[in-house]
Amino acid sequence: MNVQTITTAKAEQARRHTLITDLGDVTDRLCEANDLCEAVFMAAGHLQREETGAIRESAR
Repeated sequence: MNVQTITTAKAEQARRHTLITDLGDVTDRLCEANDLCEAVFMAAGHLQREETGAIRESAR
């Protein structure tokens, strides 16, 4: 292998490592966003149940 080939291979390896790291960061952010969405939907469901209960109470 000549110097050019080795340099190119190392640069490609570094680029792949960066891409994998970036992909891991994006995956972490997506998981955090998913957790936040789940929390919002759970809170919305709780509020909806409370509102439904209040409407039933006021209808009595």
